[in-house]
Amino acid sequence: MLPMLVSSLGVVLAVIVAAVLWCRLSKRADRSNKRFQDYVRNPREWAKLTKQQVAREELLSQLEDAPTERLIDMLLDDNTHRLARKAINSAGPRMYPALVDALSDPRFHTPVDPEVRGRSHILDKRSMPLVSLLECLEQYLPPEAIPVVSTLVRHKDDEVRKHAAFVLGSAGNDNVVDALRVSLADEDDYVRSYAMMGMIRALKASRTTSRYRKDLYKAVESLVYRRDKTVSGEAPLCLLGLDRERAIEFLTNPENLTLGKNGLEYVLKALRMCDATVPETLLLKFAIELEKDIATYPNDYVMSEVLLLLANIDSDAAREVIAHAGHSPSARVQEFGMMAQLQRHGITNPYHPAFDRLDALGWDGVSQPERHVLAVRICIDQIENGGFTQYFFNSAGDNWPDAVAGFEAMGNITDYALLAEAAKMFGAAEPSTDRDERQQQLAKVIRKNEETFSPLDRAFYEDKGSRELLLLRYIAKHAEHFGPR
Repeated sequence: MLPMLVSSLGVVLAVIVAAVLWCRLSKRADRSNKRFQDYVRNPREWAKLTKQQVAREELLSQLEDAPTERLIDMLLDDNTHRLARKAINSAGPRMYPALVDALSDPRFHTPVDPEVRGRSHILDKRSMPLVSLLECLEQYLPPEAIPVVSTLVRHKDDEVRKHAAFVLGSAGNDNVVDALRVSLADEDDYVRSYAMMGMIRALKASRTTSRYRKDLYKAVESLVYRRDKTVSGEAPLCLLGLDRERAIEFLTNPENLTLGKNGLEYVLKALRMCDATVPETLLLKFAIELEKDIATYPNDYVMSEVLLLLANIDSDAAREVIAHAGHSPSARVQEFGMMAQLQRHGITNPYHPAFDRLDALGWDGVSQPERHVLAVRICIDQIENGGFTQYFFNSAGDNWPDAVAGFEAMGNITDYALLAEAAKMFGAAEPSTDRDERQQQLAKVIRKNEETFSPLDRAFYEDKGSRELLLLRYIAKHAEHFGPR
């Protein structure tokens, strides 16, 4: 029995050592500032990275069985804390007692070097180790941990206060109410936002107590129209979750539901999301008054929500306002006017169902209009995120011919020309629809001139072709392919 135990411990220790070494090697790679362009120039390096990621997942599964004390200690190491956190979350309930004990461990309360905390890349920076502990408690906060976590809402470190607020909000029980009041009154906008995000999470999971909902209502109500730099809009949504009837009465009160109120667009959005009724007369009044200065924020955002709310009203006046939005000087209002028209035909989200069918049937199983829309949607998202280089490097570029055809079918001549021009950069041979082969082609292009696609990227970002509006118009034209089935 003893030899077997020693052998098992030896394996576990070997895994832990391997994890530390792997993370430190990865860190060195991060410190070398290896850029995406390096992988583009040399696809073999990308293949190596992919293999490393597979090995990391295998290592993670082995770490789940490591001793709790060692996993907790790994949270202290700048090189291993992310891997340890994932292993702890996978290990589940067996880790809770050790996590609770660690909350009082002085080592986790040691400030992080300002240079480490201030690094620009999210994978390089970190906050106090205490934050890592709190992140491990996001899925479940043991009752015995609540007193300790509650004291952290007054911590001097804003990152600690943020994560403490989120964890407490997610708990949803009576014992966190007093501490959450402190978080909701915090002067830091993000602390208040994290508290409400946690609360919304608890409300969606239906694990809140009646006292929790009742006692926190007023604290959230006071935040609905308060200005903050997070621009997140959780307050009205959180309020509706705490007490729907009371919140609707408050939010639709004529004194509150008025133009000029800070965060009005979020109030209207929250009311729409919970299927609350907003008087048509008020929405039409808003539409008329907003028309005077429709192209400026927040008027364009408020009008966008007005249009979606009017989409649920069957009247000539509502239809007229939605149709008129197509001629608005605001591109956003035009887009939401088209979304409102789609909504009137039962199409509330044309993309998710189409992607679901793509997952189930593959590219050959979806209709041509769906192929056009999906290929164009993917193309837009990829280029906006990382330019034409990222698009052709990733698997998204496998369907670039469908994207070209889609842009043409939608009448988006600008983006059609840009994508066609980008394809010409590959020379006589078109970009392959096989990713590995295309990566080799792309590597040759980038080695010659790293800035090959930069002018096309800049032209694409200007959005001269009103791509989102044209995409929505195409969906409306082929509504039978995107509506309920």
